[in-house]
Amino acid sequence: MDEASNKIISVARDSARFWFEVTWSDGYVGNFPYVWLRDNCPCESCFYPSTNQRNVCLQDLDTDIGPDREAVDADGRIFEIVWTDSHKSRFNAGWLRQHRFDKTIFDPIKTVRVSWGAEFVDEIPTFDFCDVIDSDKTLYDWLESLVTPSYMVETKPAKTSSSIAYSSYKLDVHVDMPYYSSPPCVQLLHCIRPCPGGGGESLFVDAKRIAEQLKRDNPEDYDILTKVKVDFRSTGKDYVGRFHLKSSRSVIQVDNDGEFLSVSYSNSRRAPYINIPVEEVQRFYRALKEFSNRIYMKENLINIKLAAGTFRL
Repeated sequence: MDEASNKIISVARDSARFWFEVTWSDGYVGNFPYVWLRDNCPCESCFYPSTNQRNVCLQDLDTDIGPDREAVDADGRIFEIVWTDSHKSRFNAGWLRQHRFDKTIFDPIKTVRVSWGAEFVDEIPTFDFCDVIDSDKTLYDWLESLVTPSYMVETKPAKTSSSIAYSSYKLDVHVDMPYYSSPPCVQLLHCIRPCPGGGGESLFVDAKRIAEQLKRDNPEDYDILTKVKVDFRSTGKDYVGRFHLKSSRSVIQVDNDGEFLSVSYSNSRRAPYINIPVEEVQRFYRALKEFSNRIYMKENLINIKLAAGTFRL
């Protein structure tokens, strides 16, 4: 990204459309909805640093949030917003440009597929069969060699775990691993030792029930969540090295007859970009917020704290 793409020269509010109009020094103008900016605030209280997972539960997001004041720093590289709830967000101009709503870039940290021909013959990795069978390290190296080269962005984490799930932060009710092409359908949760004192409860919700309620009471929201594709991502670093997984799917999946199939929802794993026209962003957030609100309705939740040695399937 060139120098001009990293410098903002002006910012203007469009209160009627609930977005900022941002102009860069090369003349590019982009519109960024208030709710999208607040949802993607990069501060450490909003995002888990080591994996860039969202750390704010959706039910706590005000979809009608607005700015109290805003400013661009002297060299145009930082756009700062103070919201009406007094929270402060600081956005890097280059990151903001990279996540513009024009469908140019779907994933700024993505696999670059590399083609190859006869010139690759001397670079083909080889492995001994017995070593692959007997050595976990060789098995890993062999599997890794099957993946095409990729470019990845490395950050210096303030915390070291590879997932917010391994931290003490509160987790939204979610479906595990929606960034897999085939997420697990059945999981066993085994409690080795319960959390001492308060906390540690497991919340269970029937996704089909939530979808049925939404379809009955808020059909427009239901329609939006069956059609808009959301990227779910997992990026970071663990004991085997860097990883980057991504899958795109609607929050509510239906079959060809429009019948419910499944739900894909993990607020912390939802990518910061959305592949929809900017005019539709706030409406999408309102539909997603309604979906989240229904998850936490008392009549839809089962709350269980597992005892040591017990499990739930």
